Amino acid sequence: MTQKGRDDRTSASAGEEYLSTPRQLTRRAVVAGMGLGGMVVAAGPLLRRRPPLTPASIWPGGTYSSDVTLSGRTVIPAGTVVTLDPHADVVVTLVMDNVVRLDAGLIVRGTLVSQPDAGHHHEFAITGPFQESHFMGASGSGDAVVPSDIGIWVRDGGSLSLQGSPRTRLSYLTADAPAGASALTCAVPPDWQVGDLVVIAGTSPSTTAGFDRSSETFAIGAGTTGTTLVLDGTLVHDHPGVVVDGNRHYPEVINLSSNLTVHGGGPTQRSHLHLCQPTAGRAHVLNNVEIFDMGPRSATGGFRGRYPLHFHDCGNNLAGLVVESVVVHDSGFHAFVPHMSDGITLSHCVSHHTRDVAYWWDDGDETDACTWSGCVASSCFGTPAAFQLGITDRSVIEDCVSVCQEGGATSSGFAWPGTSNRTAGFWVMTDCLAHNSTDLGMYPYLNNAVPSPPADGFVAFNCGGAGSEHGAYGNRLRFMNVAIGSCGGRPLAPSVQAALELEMVNSIALPQIYYSSCSFDASQLCPAALVIKWTAGITQAPVGFLNCSFSGFTDSAVNCINAGDGSTRFTWTDFIGCTVNGRPMTYQDVRLSAVVPGTIFRFQDDPLNPSTVVQLNSDGSHFSISPFYPYGP
Repeated sequence: MTQKGRDDRTSASAGEEYLSTPRQLTRRAVVAGMGLGGMVVAAGPLLRRRPPLTPASIWPGGTYSSDVTLSGRTVIPAGTVVTLDPHADVVVTLVMDNVVRLDAGLIVRGTLVSQPDAGHHHEFAITGPFQESHFMGASGSGDAVVPSDIGIWVRDGGSLSLQGSPRTRLSYLTADAPAGASALTCAVPPDWQVGDLVVIAGTSPSTTAGFDRSSETFAIGAGTTGTTLVLDGTLVHDHPGVVVDGNRHYPEVINLSSNLTVHGGGPTQRSHLHLCQPTAGRAHVLNNVEIFDMGPRSATGGFRGRYPLHFHDCGNNLAGLVVESVVVHDSGFHAFVPHMSDGITLSHCVSHHTRDVAYWWDDGDETDACTWSGCVASSCFGTPAAFQLGITDRSVIEDCVSVCQEGGATSSGFAWPGTSNRTAGFWVMTDCLAHNSTDLGMYPYLNNAVPSPPADGFVAFNCGGAGSEHGAYGNRLRFMNVAIGSCGGRPLAPSVQAALELEMVNSIALPQIYYSSCSFDASQLCPAALVIKWTAGITQAPVGFLNCSFSGFTDSAVNCINAGDGSTRFTWTDFIGCTVNGRPMTYQDVRLSAVVPGTIFRFQDDPLNPSTVVQLNSDGSHFSISPFYPYGP
């Protein structure tokens, strides 16, 4: 019988229901092992007194070629090397308790090596009778091992060497895929295998219900070739390509599988992986690992510091570490957290069907010189963003994708939160893409005067709200080669419906080009391509648009509502060499809906050889002026 694919629903209720679905934990029904650490004690009722701490058992060094069971708190001591045989299938089962006793989990102070060859599989299964409802979460600095919080803890110079066989994480369909199809036209990487789990990214139009949860997951079926991807079921949704600024974007196909897995014991036994290296220690290898059923949470939210993959307070001691092609899926909290751990690169990593911001560190704390390259956040729900660009200096995000991010108002694929406000330091953003977000594609929303290189090459489509909302009062975040299309079909704030919402001013006494060579296409979904919103910022100089195009609106290219919300702060916007539906932009392309007195718009039809230069004032008056661009020193 042909099966239909699972609809990756990511609303808070539907997503939590999915995460509560039982799943097979190991690839073998029976795990035979060498019982280290004593008997497994069945879960009992919660004791009123604190349960006792389990005495530590030692995992002896050596090479293990058969399954291993670790019962109770287990330590790999400093100087000890535990290696799983790369030429054998090995399951390591951690049987842990935090109800009757406190087992903590596996504490690595020596070296743990798991590097299966392409023909074999290694698995770390962290199972009960522990219950994630008995976790405590981190307190204070968060450095300590908390015995109730069952997980894998790497401390005191310990080292992980986890490396699965290489697996390409991201490919694309090369043709539209209709609902009901099971054989899709796709550039199938040669390292994909029958049985691998793949996600077909949702590209449903933002006018349709469920557009932000239209991704679907399947196993790769027999008959797959280099150009045809065969699924083990049929598509529920259409997955069309979407044209933005003349370029067709086909759905992503994301591979979640690896022959090296680390996972918890199910929806009430999610665990965590915690690496803390506050002093210089040994290097780690984390490549091609599949992590799932991790990130414990309570009824009120996730447990602080207990994330599927957490680098905690490592300072500069892990600088140069490249985490390559690691997947976190079906987990309950932030997926990747390099918290106060500088110089770490996340390369071609994937988060899928996780809660809260997928790529993140604690608000208000600083992590420097990190790189997120070629990473994907898919079906990230209950969250303000998929990627949060927190406080940093010299960090890079490039070629990253957010798809089907689900949240509330102002939730987005990429966000610079207000907690990132500072007087120095910045992110460099290049060639990122967001589509099918509940509200925004991008939310650059902070206040600072830090000069930074323009973000280059952002694309947004099929977002329910604007492709970007740029705020808050004043900042120097600038953008070039932005392309926004097919956004705004299901806005959470219809009164400001547009491809781009501008909610900030230039708060320094120097004219700036904030948007260069950008395309803002309202795609017949929005009254305006650009909305100038109210702001609490104080204008010092103009916000400039250079060689940008505005199209697809149903009313006017630009709508000014800066007097909304009781604001009395005027704005100043320049348009240089811009076009509207292919013709030169003029003052008549601006609707003055609710305008603060003193608001200014200036129009110059050509950057270098203008023939028409006009100023439009808040009262609707307009007149010719002298060329104002190029801006002076």
